[in-house]
Amino acid sequence: MKKILSFLLALTFILCAFAGCGKKEEDKPLMSLATVLDFADMARELQLSQFAKFENVALGSSELPIFYFPLRETDFAFTIGMDEDGDIESMMLSHISGEEIYLFHKNPGRLDPNATQYTEDAKSYDLQKFIDEMTEK
Repeated sequence: MKKILSFLLALTFILCAFAGCGKKEEDKPLMSLATVLDFADMARELQLSQFAKFENVALGSSELPIFYFPLRETDFAFTIGMDEDGDIESMMLSHISGEEIYLFHKNPGRLDPNATQYTEDAKSYDLQKFIDEMTEK
């Protein structure tokens, strides 16, 4: 299931990066890396409703949806995974290269083995370091 979800997420990311996501709601702006950095230090306290004003695509099942947010910076994407109770389970920033960093994950045992690992929730400093490393490539 995790591999299928990762594949769907990667496929959507690639399609959106090269073809442009179908904008169903033209009035919603794209989120930016600066916004993700602003959210980073309070990620566990955020609610999905706080992201409703940004363009997004819902993936996965209705029981375990993943919300994909294309960013203004086309080499990056932001995703929010939900748990069975409808609460945010994880937030992840990913790069088109396939590198990822989790802002947090309630169940670190379910982390993608290819994602940048951490021992605590990633903070804005960690994300900025990740962004800097990805833009140097």
